[in-house]
Amino acid sequence: MSTIRDIAREAGVSIATVSRVLKGGTNVKPETYQKIIEVIEKRGYRPNRIAQKLVKKQTTSRTIGILIPDITQTFFIEIIRGIYDVLRAEEYNLFVFNIPNLSQSSIFPHILEENLAGLLVINFRISREEAHLLRHHHLPFLVVENHLPYVHSIYVNNRKGGELAAQYLLSHSLNKIALIGENRHTLQQQERFEGFKNYIQKHHLSISLIEEYISVDSHLPYSHYTQEAYELTLRLATKEGVDGFFFYCDELAYGGISARQEIEKKIFIVGYDDLPPSAYLGLTTIRQPAHEMGKLGASHLLKLLHKKSEEDLLHLRLDPQLIIRN
Repeated sequence: MSTIRDIAREAGVSIATVSRVLKGGTNVKPETYQKIIEVIEKRGYRPNRIAQKLVKKQTTSRTIGILIPDITQTFFIEIIRGIYDVLRAEEYNLFVFNIPNLSQSSIFPHILEENLAGLLVINFRISREEAHLLRHHHLPFLVVENHLPYVHSIYVNNRKGGELAAQYLLSHSLNKIALIGENRHTLQQQERFEGFKNYIQKHHLSISLIEEYISVDSHLPYSHYTQEAYELTLRLATKEGVDGFFFYCDELAYGGISARQEIEKKIFIVGYDDLPPSAYLGLTTIRQPAHEMGKLGASHLLKLLHKKSEEDLLHLRLDPQLIIRN
């Protein structure tokens, strides 16, 4: 059986460099990374920790891992509920990895140590090197709520969601619209706001448009930023003449709903997600099927578990829906 020393000797690198590749390839040149991977695959090398688990039959073969960026966000919880509904029926357990608690460089080696049956990656932009690492260890995985050309993915058409929000707000003859988002500038937020602005350009509409971004700390509960959204809405509506708001997500829009009650003039608000509280609050929003995405992700992952070889990549795009409420 090959050792890490054998891999390093044949690849002409240090043991430390091989170790970094096994942990995700941090600070390793692409050509060096590829050379080491080729040697590993040729020798059929497996890290000792995993080999020991296989010998002792300590594998968690009925456990599916879930990699999530922020477990405090209600939207992600809805996705997990969908995943759980499917996996519970098939008698699988869940193991949740919350990214804020582990650095990106350490998360994938930690996942591989658990020797899971499969992995669902929620809203995380996994790199090609990380995807290669997971495949090398024969761990089936699928990305939910992010679309990448080199991995299986299920996601929502966020640009269309932005267009639907623009269509609704611009039907009310508004004077000034604000796009309210996070300073993290995720791909989802970028696509939603691009869709909104593209609709305006495509229809040659003249409207004053501003963008404001709330500073978000992943270590704080997301509900903390509802208050900031409330204060921002008050200021923009009363001092800057904004009468239309498109919020990146419902949880920020809830702050806008609270502020609207204190504003004398009429303002229009659109959120994004359609979380359970949105119906009770009367929030007009863009519905994305979080629960359905979770169910589809779990169902397709189970199919991958029973495949002996990698099938054609799945790229399933779901359409959002405008939900109008008073």
